[in-house]
Amino acid sequence: KGKTMLGDLSTVICSYDHTAGYTSNSLSSYFHDLGWRDRINYLLRDWLGAAEGQTLGGNYGEATPSDLSFALLSSSTSTSTAMEASQGTCPADKDPWPTVYSNTLSALAAAEMARRIAQHREMPPTMRFPGAEWLDMQAILYGSREQSLFFPGQLWGGMAADTAIFMQTALQSLTLKDSEPVLDGSSWRILSKLGAGYSTSRLRGEIVTTVYACIPRRLRSDGSSLPGLELTLSARGSVLHDTSLRTVEKKLLDAVSKAVQYIYDNY
Repeated sequence: KGKTMLGDLSTVICSYDHTAGYTSNSLSSYFHDLGWRDRINYLLRDWLGAAEGQTLGGNYGEATPSDLSFALLSSSTSTSTAMEASQGTCPADKDPWPTVYSNTLSALAAAEMARRIAQHREMPPTMRFPGAEWLDMQAILYGSREQSLFFPGQLWGGMAADTAIFMQTALQSLTLKDSEPVLDGSSWRILSKLGAGYSTSRLRGEIVTTVYACIPRRLRSDGSSLPGLELTLSARGSVLHDTSLRTVEKKLLDAVSKAVQYIYDNY
């Protein structure tokens, strides 16, 4: 298929878009093959500080797409000719020990990982994702943007293209419903990742949402102001026999809404 932007694959994972012929789970397997499953689970404890026993899985049995290669090319390298492309590639080693891990990451650990990705530039070097640069974080957060090959013209891919709107709905229906943004250069950022499905092993409908949000200062209709707010939140819902996910969706929205209201009332 030629060149593929990793940021476009990030957008597929977050948006569950199928138009390029890939699935979110199969691309999660691809990134595990690139980064190695044992390595990321080692980093959970050594770098993130997650408790012993917490693991990060993904791909749920789906294989890595066979047409994706492991020859990586810097996004700043010219690829106008095949010769230039081959000279600028870096072959990556595929995970030689594809151990299957469950997803047992706590809400605190998931929220902290999202915070470190979104605030990469503000983090001290020891808290930044090892070996990563801000350009890498941007591909996760926003996709390939102007360089996108899968989604030409899309400026907000990656986590900005998540299909979940728990945070947006909570903000719209609660504290901010009677307020307007202050035009002081502030800008919205809501970056999130959804996980949802029915577990046949647990017989439960389950949804997980992890969100980073930057909310600008706002003015209420009575003239009072709401301060700007930056927060990271992770929440999980699980309801027995909820095959449609409707009940767990309502419960999760209620939990997120109460959490956002509490933060605004107390911070």
